[in-house]
Amino acid sequence: MESLAGKVAVVTGAASGIGAALCDALTRAGVNTVACDIDAEALATTAAGWANRNVEILQRRIDVTDAAHLVQLAAEVERHFGAVDILFNNAGVLGSAAQMGDLSAADWALCLSVNLMGVVHGVEAFLPGMRRAEGRAHIVNTASIAGLMRQPRMAPYYASKSAVVAVSEVLALECADDSVQVHVVCPGAVATKIGTSAQGREQQGDSAEVLAAFAELLSSTGMTPAELAEKIIQKMLAGDLYIITHPEHSDEIEQRLTSIIDALPRA
Repeated sequence: MESLAGKVAVVTGAASGIGAALCDALTRAGVNTVACDIDAEALATTAAGWANRNVEILQRRIDVTDAAHLVQLAAEVERHFGAVDILFNNAGVLGSAAQMGDLSAADWALCLSVNLMGVVHGVEAFLPGMRRAEGRAHIVNTASIAGLMRQPRMAPYYASKSAVVAVSEVLALECADDSVQVHVVCPGAVATKIGTSAQGREQQGDSAEVLAAFAELLSSTGMTPAELAEKIIQKMLAGDLYIITHPEHSDEIEQRLTSIIDALPRA
């Protein structure tokens, strides 16, 4: 299994949750890390915990919905470090928990612009340089178990995460002859603050109450971000395309896939 020491990683959504845990694990493993988030103040507070680890850590305020931010970042990182070995397209939002009939255009735009286009912008900015570099590189896109199963509510979130799975699958095929490996992370409940990320935004119907209950569920039953980060890195190094960490959803995913297979016309 390849060593991480001395590698260069870029992590979006690094100020909290999964992104912060990834940065913590990477810097402990000797990886020079570029930690990015739209909330520069929160990022600085979190990054203080990664000090004195004999690696270089850059903090950058990045809005992943702005393609130019990622292009500028890729150029800066290549000048500073050379090639990027690992790209974690991790920034994400939950959005609204309203039912379809109550969703606004802004609800759809938020999830698609951050969760989907944030990944697309990251790939477009960094992939050319990663392909030019020597040695194996990794692109790790954070989707969700929501990308593989369906439940009522949160349609924009489910749609955006399903799209991240699809984008990752297509990219893996396109990179099959490259030295770039692609991975898509589909975790279940993780004890992050994503359930409270929509607080302060206008919510439709009973969305606010549903989100509050969901946030409580995550905090009380979710896997810790640190545990998830370790699983992600292990499965990335093992070469797994699909990084699925929560076995409790296996039956639901199998039922959905079986329904699709059963619907296939037979010759």
